[in-house]
Amino acid sequence: MSYSQKIKEEMLVFGDKLKKCCIFSFLYGFMIGGSIDENDFVIFSTNAKNRKTFEVIASKAFSGKNDFYKIDHNRLSIKKDQIRYFTIAEIIDNIKKCKKCTEYFLRGIFISYGTISNPEVAYRIDFNIGSFDICNQLKDYLVSQGLSPKISKRGDKYFVYLKRSEDVSDFLALCGCNSLSFEILNFRIEKDIRNKANRVTNCDSGNISKSVKASQKYLTVIKILKEKSLIDSLPDNLKEIALLRLENPSLSFSELGKLAQPIISKSGVFHRLEKIIEFYERITENI
Repeated sequence: MSYSQKIKEEMLVFGDKLKKCCIFSFLYGFMIGGSIDENDFVIFSTNAKNRKTFEVIASKAFSGKNDFYKIDHNRLSIKKDQIRYFTIAEIIDNIKKCKKCTEYFLRGIFISYGTISNPEVAYRIDFNIGSFDICNQLKDYLVSQGLSPKISKRGDKYFVYLKRSEDVSDFLALCGCNSLSFEILNFRIEKDIRNKANRVTNCDSGNISKSVKASQKYLTVIKILKEKSLIDSLPDNLKEIALLRLENPSLSFSELGKLAQPIISKSGVFHRLEKIIEFYERITENI
């Protein structure tokens, strides 16, 4: 089962005390991508599961009657005198009979037209409706609910999408799916923690790499000076640190400074090693 299907299965759990106004709100959302012909209210669905969902919910709304709609292959038609409202604006004015109506309206939209990405991969909900006019209406409605939807086009069809983790989480909360909403928040928190840990690790690795390269540079120059019998030409304080570095190639600057007589600081070690580099550059210019 895909993550989208998992969410839809949970949204289809209504309970026994669902009010008729909520059932109709669900149907309105389920059918917002349809169109009206002269005789019927028509929606199109290539998804057999969606058609089955419609039959189950519609039977609840119309007390088991099934003569008000017909299914012909991928075309589902319903008599428009059975459900009067079609545009989202008309629906919104008529689904406020109880607090749950908006929740079930949004569930209907998602189950019929929505897909959601697995939050382990991305944060995104798409509503593949097709009609630019309906997409615009849906976008305005989602904005009124505090979300930040956008419209895009794929081929000749339009769709509305949400891509911020907050919007995905808030949409699920608006649908009454609080546990799923918290699940998205948990994924985001875990991902943020992992990303922060990775940044710290990468930063530490970068610093270590720089330190290793710097130490190698000083060690290489000191070895050359030794091979050319030039270490004795260094001032005593520089000669001391050069020999300590040769004898202790893996020690940090702080540890190296503690071996000097007298003890010197980390910056003191760095300063002396840089002086050794300058000495080397001067003599190589004259060779």
